[in-house]
Amino acid sequence: MTLLEQQLRDLLADVMDVAPQELSVGVDLEEQGVDSLVALRFSRRISDLVGSEVELEALFDYPTIAALAGFLGPRFAPATAAVATGANHV
Repeated sequence: MTLLEQQLRDLLADVMDVAPQELSVGVDLEEQGVDSLVALRFSRRISDLVGSEVELEALFDYPTIAALAGFLGPRFAPATAAVATGANHV
């Protein structure tokens, strides 16, 4: 599991109020219980993580955590790495 996949899984687990280990990065989000309200909250949390708006549609275009990380990684790698290391943004 990549760092970004882990971050996304942890965010989703927090939104869903479940243990991160209950979620799989390779299983469709809908199959894991993500409904439209959870998806909206998750997309907002992702936007906070990467420091830029991530459209709700991205969750439908990339329906697994792994696919979503593959989409987001090249676009937001510096932001997610800074969050992981605790670096401050100026």
